Amino acid sequence: MLGEGLWRNKIFRMLLNSPKIQVKIPQNTPLIIRLFLSNQTDDILLLRPVLEDWLIESHTVVCSQITVEPAYVTLYPGQQGVTQKIILQLPPVQAEQSLRSQLRFPGWQEAGIPVQVEILPVMGQRNQAQITDLKLAFPLEAAQGVGGLSLNPHRLGIIGLTSALLELDQIPSRWLLAELLIRLCRQGEVYRQTEEGEVLWEGLQETAFFQSGAIASSTLQFPQWILDTLVKRQDFLSAEVNDAGGLVTLWEGWLWSLVDNDLEQTEQSNLPNIPRFQPEDGVKEWGSDVQRWWGNLLLGLSQISPLINATLHRLVEEFAPVQSLPDSDISYHLNLILPSLDILPARWLVVELLAILGQQGEIYAQTENGSQLLNQLHRTRFFKNGVLAVATAHLPRWLHISQQATSAYQDSLGKSDHPGGLIYTAEQWFKSLLPDSLQADWEESWAQPTNLEGFVERMERESDRIFAAVILGLMQLSPQLNTRLTKIAQQAPESPPAPSKPTFPLEDILSENESLQR
Repeated sequence: MLGEGLWRNKIFRMLLNSPKIQVKIPQNTPLIIRLFLSNQTDDILLLRPVLEDWLIESHTVVCSQITVEPAYVTLYPGQQGVTQKIILQLPPVQAEQSLRSQLRFPGWQEAGIPVQVEILPVMGQRNQAQITDLKLAFPLEAAQGVGGLSLNPHRLGIIGLTSALLELDQIPSRWLLAELLIRLCRQGEVYRQTEEGEVLWEGLQETAFFQSGAIASSTLQFPQWILDTLVKRQDFLSAEVNDAGGLVTLWEGWLWSLVDNDLEQTEQSNLPNIPRFQPEDGVKEWGSDVQRWWGNLLLGLSQISPLINATLHRLVEEFAPVQSLPDSDISYHLNLILPSLDILPARWLVVELLAILGQQGEIYAQTENGSQLLNQLHRTRFFKNGVLAVATAHLPRWLHISQQATSAYQDSLGKSDHPGGLIYTAEQWFKSLLPDSLQADWEESWAQPTNLEGFVERMERESDRIFAAVILGLMQLSPQLNTRLTKIAQQAPESPPAPSKPTFPLEDILSENESLQR
């Protein structure tokens, strides 16, 4: 009994000392939570606080709206006293009502820190913002998160996919987009070395479209934006990730690990050899040459999109030499996109990309070649492993929750009717640079904006359908991946012959004198 009493006292002290926020505040008064953060771990922490929806009087749920300054904080081992400010827009509630929520740090502190706000009547003049301080030292005593970013190349199979999904909440969209843009620019640089690519490159420089994009890139200091992103990314990611060649290379390695391994077995082989890709390579070579960055990006896009490729060739054939530049503010849309990339985690961008790939894969699956290829892939260990990993990582549920978060965010901005996300906005900016006649053709040829909600509804609880759609979509995007997956499909075992229907001798039992129950 004494031991039980000591155990209860220990639990009580732990709960008493657990971090929490309890404030009393007059109506219509802004609330600012000032965080003082310390890192007592051996990892570099990238912290992005989020606030769950408000619960009013334990029965009404209201979406929370916060502004975090800065959006992300990087804490090095042993670093102390780093500040981060959270500005809360409290929902309009009556006096003497209470609000409850939880403050979380995705990826590092999944156990929420309780936030309780009691609303008081307004006394006298309107009060200024009320500030409350909270000191947090990581790891928190009650922390039960997933730990640090540990994209280890040997953590493959089911754990590899689960870990990757969790870690997407820790990484800003900016980091992933910068890596993808560098890959496109690198692909465009290679294409420019060919005779066909050189002709297209020289022709594009004579168009108003090219010069408008270069002006926008220069105004927003696009090369410097990429360089600053890589510096922040390199400071945080571990040496293992950098040696592996970036996030996309790790995911490629996980995908190819499904070919020979058996995820139903406990022992896994190491990561297969993937061509090394360092995002930093090429950045120094291209420097601040905005036209080279912009041109390489266009040539890279032409290699993955038949529509963009056809549009660029029409620009060169029909709209060169340079005509008058458009009067609109060509930097406006990009100014809307770039700040969002610092605030939104990479999870949002990945969900958009998966939806686009899935929709393209669904379309290809309806063709004769796509249907035949998918039928072959279904019989491979690669496909079995992929479906098993997707199901175990609860990818359908992850997509569903992510889609709901996207809708809630757009509702809070008054954009519930917005047909797409970051990628759609970028497409609209690209289209705005085109001549009017090409814009009309673009609208007719371009597919409808990515319907994330519709994609999630179709794919929910269907792991095999998700994996198949994304794989077929990737094949449309990358010729190298198309070649490799085609070889995997060709090694599939033959389909077992359909079993023959058993035949039974017919007997005239009606004319017999024996019982039917014999």
